[in-house]
Amino acid sequence: MARLGLCLLVLMAALVVGSSLLSARSDPLTLRYGDTRSAIFTPDTPVQRWTFTAAAGEMVRLRGQRIGGQATPRLRLLDSAGTLLAESTAGAADAATLLYDSGFTVAGTYTVEVTATGLFVNPAENPDEYSLTLTRTGQRRARRDEGLTPLPAVTADLTTLESGTPAPALGLRVYGGATLERPDARNQPNRYLLTQGDWQIVLQNASPGPISSGVGSLSFTPAGIGLVTGNPRRPRAVLFTDQNFEIAYDTPNGIYTLRLANGQTIITDFYRIDSLIAREGLVLAQMTYTDPTGALLPRVGLFSGTLIDLRRRSGQAINEVPINEFRLENDQFIFTDFTRWDTLAYVAGQLRVLIGQDTRVLLRPVQAVLQTERGRPDFYELRLTHAGGTLRLLSDLQLMGDIAALDGTLTLARWTAAACANRWPPPSTC
Repeated sequence: MARLGLCLLVLMAALVVGSSLLSARSDPLTLRYGDTRSAIFTPDTPVQRWTFTAAAGEMVRLRGQRIGGQATPRLRLLDSAGTLLAESTAGAADAATLLYDSGFTVAGTYTVEVTATGLFVNPAENPDEYSLTLTRTGQRRARRDEGLTPLPAVTADLTTLESGTPAPALGLRVYGGATLERPDARNQPNRYLLTQGDWQIVLQNASPGPISSGVGSLSFTPAGIGLVTGNPRRPRAVLFTDQNFEIAYDTPNGIYTLRLANGQTIITDFYRIDSLIAREGLVLAQMTYTDPTGALLPRVGLFSGTLIDLRRRSGQAINEVPINEFRLENDQFIFTDFTRWDTLAYVAGQLRVLIGQDTRVLLRPVQAVLQTERGRPDFYELRLTHAGGTLRLLSDLQLMGDIAALDGTLTLARWTAAACANRWPPPSTC
């Protein structure tokens, strides 16, 4: 009997080991909608791949949850060619969620790549096990970006700034061999000129603060002029432009005002803004948003027009949710807390709000409040001002369809119903 018991024990141990190896193998495992399956990370398989089939237009949610051990799953969604479609966002310490709501472009097989992160111990008594859940959240019926031209690219090589040996001027570090002069010392004693070849900057070095209290360096390069900030509020933000400009700095409020040679005016305190690139009539803002979990998320703004005023709302209490106010030409504006969207593109008098690369909201004229609804974190508020008054919408911007408010007509392209039922005012044919 003792020998039989020993044999059974060995057989059970082999089955457990075999099951673990099966769950932890690196070749693709399969999922279906509604499935929750589990697997075990091992030192040999810290990255595991699951596959599932999807129809064109389908939207999905994936959730990875730590069951045992110390490793936390992180998720990446790939198409059949291995192209990255989406990554999980930072969330709870033991879980990760990935939402792909752009809708798959084609039917086919898609891969979920699950990677072990954090402390990876995998002891036999507490293996690094996780679960993975696949949910179909909806079917994409219409795309608001169909027929729209691609957004223009605005780029600059910021690594060329502050190259070489600087020369001091007005308390600044000036790179590129520019010359400093004061053209009209008698009538404009605080107006200085920095010139290098065809490039020129007019510096207003006067109250409410000297230019050196807000600017750390200026760089003259063959492609344009770069500015690096140097104030305690924003010690290292960057501006680059292919235009000559005039600049003044308001020390008490930390506000920069630049008037470009092409007629554009840029006003900013660089709040949440890492860099501004102004080229060929467009201004690209590279920004960073800290979400409630402390994760740093990138945000992008693209703006055209004669006025681009990008600042934090003044007078906010320390416990208020920070709001950025983007004020544009013709009394247009965008107020936002930076949640939900990835890109705001105001080009040619029309605003596009993008999640990922997908245009979800289209507005003209632009007078919009884009922020999470207070007390209802699953909902997003869009407050649209137009000639007839103010329209307030609540949407989750994920399962709701695309939204367009153009010249007083609102269209909601829901993904599960005919478009005729979702227009305001309703067309006469409906």
